[in-house]
Parts: sequence; structure tokens; C-alpha cells
Amino acid sequence: MEPPKQPEYSYLADWFFFAFEQISRARRYEQGIALPLRLVDITAFAECEDMPVSRSILNRVIFAIDDVELARMRKK
Repeated sequence: MEPPKQPEYSYLADWFFFAFEQISRARRYEQGIALPLRLVDITAFAECEDMPVSRSILNRVIFAIDDVELARMRKK
């Protein structure tokens, strides 16, 4: 059986993960529990960076990645 082909590198996906990494540095915690990222955290990032996508797409992607990350953190 032939192994699956590697997906093509996506500069946009890389940028989204870079953005999430930077934005998540502003994450707040309450009694040791991670809280969801806030829109104000994304706004602070968006004001400092040139964005290859619209703000609404950035918000949706960051919140989606954050949902996955919070679920992973809560499983521990």
C-alpha cells in the first residue's frame, strides 16, 4: 500500500497558527482554569499585524482553534 501524499504547505494556515500563538499569550486564567480568548485579545493582535484575511475570518478561525485548545487542556 502506498503511503498518503503529504499535504501542500499552506502559508495561510501557518499564519493562523502564528496568530493564535501570539493571541493566546493574553489568555486569562481563573482559579487555574484557562478562560476562552476574548475578542479584545484578537483586536489587539489585529491592530499590530498586517492581515492576509478579513477580520471576521480571523475571529472565526482563532475562536475555532481556541475551542480545540481549551478542550485539549480540559482533558488533562
